Amino acid sequence: MKISGTTYLETNRLFLRPLSVADAPQMFENWASDADSTHFLTWEPHNNLEDVWDNIKIRENKYLLDNFYDWGIVIKDTNTLIGTITVVHQDNCSYTENPDCFISRA
Repeated sequence: MKISGTTYLETNRLFLRPLSVADAPQMFENWASDADSTHFLTWEPHNNLEDVWDNIKIRENKYLLDNFYDWGIVIKDTNTLIGTITVVHQDNCSYTENPDCFISRA
């Protein structure tokens, strides 16, 4: 298995890319502040934009690691951030990974 970290990916309709602090307003508005959207996630809804910035800054540091996989999902036509895909568990012995995908309600 080739280890490449979070690289830029593109489909016909979507961009999959690393998050940046510039994404914080959309992340906050589209799902991170919504209790219903975050109900089954491992973290509580964010109360303010600063919480989202802090979360993304942690991710930005982890993007430097070759074994960190975490993408923002962006609709090409509107440049709207609608969710994330994160590998939450990696097993290097069996070469398996467990992704966690979240898509906003709207």
